Amino acid sequence: MIASQNTNQHIGTNDTLTRWYNMHWGALTDTHMQLMDDGVYIVTGTKLTKSLWEQIVYNRRLATAPNTVLPHSWNEVMSHNNLEYCTTAHNGAFAIAISRRQDNDTPVKAIEIPMVSTVVTPESTIRYGVVGVCDDGINA
Repeated sequence: MIASQNTNQHIGTNDTLTRWYNMHWGALTDTHMQLMDDGVYIVTGTKLTKSLWEQIVYNRRLATAPNTVLPHSWNEVMSHNNLEYCTTAHNGAFAIAISRRQDNDTPVKAIEIPMVSTVVTPESTIRYGVVGVCDDGINA
């Protein structure tokens, strides 16, 4: 008899979209994305609410990390990959389900992360190729 252990991992747990979401948006908002066996992405978290999700979707700077500017809004990533979301419940808690748009028959070969077209500093000024002195707050 062979014993098996449920590790709660799903097919594609380490795909590009889940890794990128968890590395950026998930880490900054205490949320987590996973790819379910049916191909739907689920975002969960103890602090996940509709208002936090709307902030994640439409902003590059989050209230939970005001000094961090993300390379894209989550909406840009979803649009680039022909994805849409809806609210749902997962294990009895508020969650977000993300899946491919049903109105598009174009097959998608793989999830892609959009190229970054601008670099934004915390002061919201655009600078290209500017390197300056690091102000680490330590006075010599």
